[in-house]
Amino acid sequence: MTRLATGAIRVRALDRPDRERSVADVTPLDLAENALYACSSDAGNAVRSGKAPAAIKAFDLATGKLRNSYAWPKFSGQPLPEDATKGVTGFCNDLTMDSNGNLCATDSWYPRILKLRAGGEALEEWIVSNVFPQGQWHLNGLDIDRASNTLYAVENHPGALYAITIAEDGSATTVEQLSTSRALLAPDGLKVAAPGLLVVAEGANHGGGVSVLHVRDKQADLTEVGKGLNQVATLALFQASAWVVENQADHFWSPKDNGRDADPPFRIVELPLSAAAK
Repeated sequence: MTRLATGAIRVRALDRPDRERSVADVTPLDLAENALYACSSDAGNAVRSGKAPAAIKAFDLATGKLRNSYAWPKFSGQPLPEDATKGVTGFCNDLTMDSNGNLCATDSWYPRILKLRAGGEALEEWIVSNVFPQGQWHLNGLDIDRASNTLYAVENHPGALYAITIAEDGSATTVEQLSTSRALLAPDGLKVAAPGLLVVAEGANHGGGVSVLHVRDKQADLTEVGKGLNQVATLALFQASAWVVENQADHFWSPKDNGRDADPPFRIVELPLSAAAK
């Protein structure tokens, strides 16, 4: 669990929800070989803004110690205006890892997905595409369907789902936007639950909710699992349920609503997926 305002990563055991410990100080994450990978990004509105450039951080999961930091590279195309980025090279939003240990990450400020190759020392642009929307705050959640070797990604507004087939050499093919049975509502987190079965958190679904997408060819049929939450960010899958972060984003984007003035509770909500998975 990450805290965007402070940059803290916290760990809470499922069997002891009353016990919480700190892992490190940064945002979104993935696991591999006892390592924790996290996006370290600066939206310009948190207590640690301006403290460090954008990067992916790797931590030892057992000790919380920093293993490595991978700098977020400059965009290969035309950069955004300085007044929009304050000199920051991009915004690492979400991470996923393939079966070979290669790490992929979305950039919410530029139309690209980056890759850190297994054993590599630097992030590289895996794919840059005009199919993705141009400008800030678009690409968000991503995950890999290992059965079809397909990377799926969503963008937040107006809301779209993309599929990228991964070639045998690990390179990306062209980006395809998939049709959906209804418009995606400000999608954020995205997870692959089974071959051709995606789970997405939608921030504008009557406040926030979760939907399941059944992907067939270039079409994705959507089934709502729940809605009406207090805004949502990412989600995790565990024991046939989606565990969703209610991010109450107004407390993050509006400084006057932060801290003591924020309205509790801040929750992680379990939504069973069994009904939608048939």
